[in-house]
Amino acid sequence: MSMPDQKLLEEGLAILSQCKKETGDIWHAHFGAAAIAGYFFAKDNKLPGELSINIESQVIAMLEKQRLNEFKPSRSRCGFEYAETIILGALDKTIDDLHWVGHNVIYSAVGLLAIRELKGWGTEQELMGISELISSFHKTIPGRSWIGYSTSEVKKIMLTEKDQFRGVENPNELSHFVLEQLANFPVIYRAESHHDLIGHMLTFSHALNLLDDMGCRSFFHRGLVPLFKLIKSAPKQLPDETGRSGSPAFSSRSPAAATSGSILIFTHRARLLG
Repeated sequence: MSMPDQKLLEEGLAILSQCKKETGDIWHAHFGAAAIAGYFFAKDNKLPGELSINIESQVIAMLEKQRLNEFKPSRSRCGFEYAETIILGALDKTIDDLHWVGHNVIYSAVGLLAIRELKGWGTEQELMGISELISSFHKTIPGRSWIGYSTSEVKKIMLTEKDQFRGVENPNELSHFVLEQLANFPVIYRAESHHDLIGHMLTFSHALNLLDDMGCRSFFHRGLVPLFKLIKSAPKQLPDETGRSGSPAFSSRSPAAATSGSILIFTHRARLLG
């Protein structure tokens, strides 16, 4: 088994840090999160050398195309505890509501995970870049594409006893719950919003588990409510005008989309198996 290069973590963090300033938006940070996720998928699952090398080479190829500035390793290294204070301080403002299907939580969790692995990272200015990215989710919408709901209706979703969301107290229980929810989807439809909601159910829940793993227990519990609202808004079946399912089964045109979904299912299952 070969260990992936920690440079992937540094490059991923650089993209998270530069995203808001360089693009004025939140979406390019996906590439930074993906680089960090690739590193940990190869490392944590103790993949055979050739497979690990192939994953690393694909992440490097992605970074070559998507880095926002020429990569220069940070000369400074703020400690993890300080970085945690900065990033969680930003997340504290947005964790209680659903914003862009949980990307505020996803970016925070993978950023902190990378910094912990590196035993510290970046200048205060670079950390503030990540903080700015997370803070920018404040007062943003729950997401763009919904089925059977308008965006304003999703904002008003309330959880009730009938939703059966009680009983999740720790990451193992959340993984079990999420896999049960996934099994309740008989078909994944071509409609973009359907597989988008299902995919972010996996990524959002995994991010909450990561926060708990890092000792951020209160953030895990606070994040359950917006996650459950996301799950409640994802219909198990797509109706057409006559009430029958009107969209054919989803066939991914993107191998990356199918692979990322499979990876997250595997990750949740691995947690349950210990």
